[in-house]
Amino acid sequence: MSTSGGDGHGRDGLAVEKSIVLPRQAPPRRTTTSKLITTSSVQLFLTVALVAAVALLPAGSLGSSLVLNSKNCLVQEPLYNITFNLTTLDSDLVHHIKSDIGETFTFDVCDHLKRPCNGVSGGAACLLRQDKSEVLLARESTLQLIDGRLHFNFSGGDACRNGKNYSLDIILMCSYAPEPEPMSVVPYSDDQCNYFIFWRTKHACAPLPERLRANECAVRDPSGHVFNLLPLSQLNHRVPDRNGSHFSVTACKPVHYGHMTMCPIGSSVCHVNDSESDYTKKYHDYGQTDANPTIEDGKLVMNLASAEDKCQNSKIFFECDEAATDFGPEYLGKEGCTHLFTWRTSLACKKREFCAVVDPNSGFVFNMSSLAGKQIKLVEANRTYEFAICKTSDTQCPGSCEISSVNSQTVSLGNINADLQYNITGAPYLRYESGAVCNQSSNVRWSTKIEFICETDKGQTTPPPKVVENTGCELIVQLETELACLRNISCSAMNLSNDRELDLTPLISSQRNYLADVNDTLTAVKNKQQKFFLNVCRPLLSEFGLGCRGGSAACVAEQRPTDKTPTNELSLGYPDASLVVVGDRAHLKYLRGDHCPQDNATDLSTEIEFYCAPKAGHGNPILQEILHDCHYRFEWPTNVICPGVVAEFRPKACEVFNAETGATITLQKIFASGELQVSPSKGSVSEELKRGKIQLCDKNLTALVDYKEQALKVHFTAKDPSCEGTGGNINVNLHVACAASENFEVNEHVPALRDASPVQHVSRTQCIDSHSIAITFRANSGVVG
Repeated sequence: MSTSGGDGHGRDGLAVEKSIVLPRQAPPRRTTTSKLITTSSVQLFLTVALVAAVALLPAGSLGSSLVLNSKNCLVQEPLYNITFNLTTLDSDLVHHIKSDIGETFTFDVCDHLKRPCNGVSGGAACLLRQDKSEVLLARESTLQLIDGRLHFNFSGGDACRNGKNYSLDIILMCSYAPEPEPMSVVPYSDDQCNYFIFWRTKHACAPLPERLRANECAVRDPSGHVFNLLPLSQLNHRVPDRNGSHFSVTACKPVHYGHMTMCPIGSSVCHVNDSESDYTKKYHDYGQTDANPTIEDGKLVMNLASAEDKCQNSKIFFECDEAATDFGPEYLGKEGCTHLFTWRTSLACKKREFCAVVDPNSGFVFNMSSLAGKQIKLVEANRTYEFAICKTSDTQCPGSCEISSVNSQTVSLGNINADLQYNITGAPYLRYESGAVCNQSSNVRWSTKIEFICETDKGQTTPPPKVVENTGCELIVQLETELACLRNISCSAMNLSNDRELDLTPLISSQRNYLADVNDTLTAVKNKQQKFFLNVCRPLLSEFGLGCRGGSAACVAEQRPTDKTPTNELSLGYPDASLVVVGDRAHLKYLRGDHCPQDNATDLSTEIEFYCAPKAGHGNPILQEILHDCHYRFEWPTNVICPGVVAEFRPKACEVFNAETGATITLQKIFASGELQVSPSKGSVSEELKRGKIQLCDKNLTALVDYKEQALKVHFTAKDPSCEGTGGNINVNLHVACAASENFEVNEHVPALRDASPVQHVSRTQCIDSHSIAITFRANSGVVG
C-alpha cells in the first residue's frame, strides 16, 4: 500500500486502502522531556510515551467492509434503508473553491463541466494553477458509500507522473446546520497527484425526525433564564463504556451518520460494540434525541428513551463549567434501565454577562450591549414593527410590537429580555416571548426572534433590519452588525482517519505569548539573537514592549541580553486561516505578514505543525526551518491533541501507574490516608457514607489520563445495599483537573445519597508549568484536610 496518497513524495497527508481515505504514517518525532515539579504537599506527574503514528486500519472494523458505488448520485445504505440523494448538490453554475495557496478547484458532481479544461471537453474536475495553467483532475465522478462515509471519487485525470493520473476525492460529512458550510481543501504539495476536499452538508446526514427539524433545544427555568444547548449538536463525542466498547453521544440532534458511526436513526446515545464485525449487530439505540432539555430538581437534564430496548435508556446531566469549551460527556454508569452521563459546559451556567453570550466551541464572546436600549422601527409589507435590544427606554412598546397604521395602537409581539442566545448557525439571537394572544383557539402568544447577522459588506451605511418571517405566531427579524462577526478562526479540525477532532483551544493563551525554541541547526538565527513570539489561533498579547503590527499572531524581533526590550519587530502573519489536519498532524498558517526583507514581493508567513507528544504537556513551538528567507516553519509537540490513556490502578500501593512511561501517581499523597471525604449521609446503611469517608485504596478504580482537559479521571463504585437500581452501588466519578484556582465541588444529581445517586467530585487545582502537572489538593469548607 502506498502511504503517500499518490506521488510518494511525502506531504500528501492522505493514503487510500480499499478506497478508504486514511492518513499516512509519520516517522517518530523528537519530543520535549518533561520535568518533575515538586511542591510541599504532593506530586502528580502525568506522562505517557510518544504515540508516533495513528494505526492504519482496513475498511470495516474487523476487515469486513461495506462498500457501495453509485453512478447517478443516489445510494441506498442497507442497515436502515436510507437513500442518500446527492442530486441537489449538482449545480449548473459549477462549484469553485480556492486552496490556501490561491489555486482554484472547479468541479461538478453528478454531471460534467460545461467548459473545456486543459483542452478536454466533458471533464468532471479541473485545477487552475497560479500561473493560469490548467490540469484536468478527472473525467468521471462516482459516489461511494464506504463504511458509512460518503465521498465522490473523481478519476481519469491528466497523466501526473510514474504512470499515475491526477485525481480528486471529495469527502462528505454530516452537518445539521441549516446554512451551507464552506468547503475546505486539504493542504498539498506542488508535486501532488491526488487532492482532497471536505464538504460538510445536511445531505450526508440520516433523515431528521420531524420533532427535531426546528427544535431550539432550550428551556426556561423558574427565574426566567433560558438555557440553550443547541450548539452541542455540532459534533459526535466518543465516550468509553469501560468494557472495551464505546458510546457515540450528541445532544439536541442525532448522532451524525458517518464513517464507522452508522447509528440508528434519531439516536443521540448510540452504543457501538467495537468487537462486533457484523454491522447489523454493531450499533444500538440507547436513547432517542430529546428535542429540548428539562429541569428536574434544579438540574438541567435530557431524558433519552431507547426505541430499540426498553431497558437501555439514557439520561444526561448538564453541569455548569464556565471554563469548558468542548469537553464532551462522561459516562457515570448504569442505574436500573438508564445509562447516566454528565456533560460539563458553559451553556449550563446561569451567570452570564448582560446582552452577551459565549460561543461554547471557541470561547468567543458575542456582546450586543452597545446596542442595548436602541429602539428600531421598520416597515415590511405595509406593516410597521418596533423593537428594542436587550432593554427599553420610555416607550409604549416594551419589547417587540406591531404598530397600527390607523390609530397607532400597539400589539405586543413579545416581552423584552437581555438573554442573548447562540444557535447552531453561529448567529447570536434574542427571543422575546409572551406577547399578545395570536391564536384564540389554541391560546398561543406572539414571540419575536431577533437574529444578529455578521455584516459582511461594510459600507458607509449599515443595511436596515428586515423581517424574514411572520408566520405561525412568530416574527423573525435579521439585523446586520459587525458585532456578530466571529473574529476568531476555528481552532479545531476533524481527523477523518479516526473521526476524532483535534482541538487546540487549550493552547490559546490570554496571559502570555509563547517564546519559541530554535533548532540548533539554525546558527544564523541564533547569532542574530532573534526571538520568535507566537499565540495559537489568536493575536499576540501586548507585553514586554513587543511592537509587531496589531492583530499579528506571530512576530520575530531582536532581543539582546543587555536590553530585554524587543527591537526590529516584523509580523510573521495574521490568524486568518482555520486549523486543518494533514495526516496525524494539525496545521495552522498565519499569512499576510510584513514584507519579506529579502523579497519585497513576498509577505512573511508562518506555518505551525502540532503533533501528539504525551510527555510535552502543553509544549512549546520549535522553529525548524526558514524557507526562501520568508516562510517560517515551526513544530509544536503537545499532548492536548493526544487521545486519553487508561492507566493501571495498583490497590496495594494505592497508586495509578502508567506502564508506557513508568510514571506513578500515589493517591495517598493527594487524599490523606487514601480517603475521599464527602458530606456524611446518616440515612445510609453504608458505614463509609455514614462517616462521610470513602476509602479509595480498596476500590476497583478505573483511571483515565485526559490530556485535553489536563485531568485525571477516576471512576469507582461505593457499596450501599440500599441502592437497588445499581446493584447496591453508588457510581462515583472523581475528576482532578488543572485550573487557575483551588477548590472542591460535590455535585449530587439527586439530594439523597442513599437513593442510588451518582456523585461527581471535581477538584480544580493549580497548574504549575507547561511541561508537567504538579497538583496540590486542597478543599473548601474543610471537606478535605
